[in-house]
Amino acid sequence: MTGWSGGLHIRAGQVPVADWLCGWCLAHRRATGEHWERQFCIMAARLGKVFTPHQIGKPGVAASAYGVEGREWRQWLLPDVTVWSAPGEHHEIKHKNPTRDGCYGLEEYRIASLVRFANTTGQQVLYTIHDWQHAGCRSSREPCENRLQDWVFADIADLSRATVGVSSRRSPSYVNGERREVTVRYWSAAAHFRPLSMLWLPPAAVESAS
Repeated sequence: MTGWSGGLHIRAGQVPVADWLCGWCLAHRRATGEHWERQFCIMAARLGKVFTPHQIGKPGVAASAYGVEGREWRQWLLPDVTVWSAPGEHHEIKHKNPTRDGCYGLEEYRIASLVRFANTTGQQVLYTIHDWQHAGCRSSREPCENRLQDWVFADIADLSRATVGVSSRRSPSYVNGERREVTVRYWSAAAHFRPLSMLWLPPAAVESAS
């Protein structure tokens, strides 16, 4: 018997059901993430920005930058999208909603990687979120319009140093395609995140849009 779901084919007895479900969830998460990276780029293009999407069309491959520290070659994992238009920004993009207590989270290992990249390059790295709940959706899978007012951001260096409105706990996540329990840090959305319009639009435009 052959079943089909979400473009993934499976024959009964081939793999354990739990493994298949994890594979389907990972494929769905990657497809959803890539969709909203594309939407971010479309929005940036409409606002006249020049950018490079580093992950779109490259499932399972981590885009990297390379350099030498001392006498050793080093590798830095890149954020999802680089906006080259001045002053220049690197964006780690997520499509999610706040937790019940109004927080956004990110895995500690990813925070460390992004902070390392920011410290090495001296460039701004932002954690940028499309909030599907703010967009009026009932779940992350529900289609919704891509509007600038539903995007928020925070500087990853500021988030890494924050001590107020911050908590951590162990949660399941995918690391290199494998489901693991990792430490996730959470920040109060109200205290630490700002509308992306404040970064991308002139002050007068932000006031008129609010």
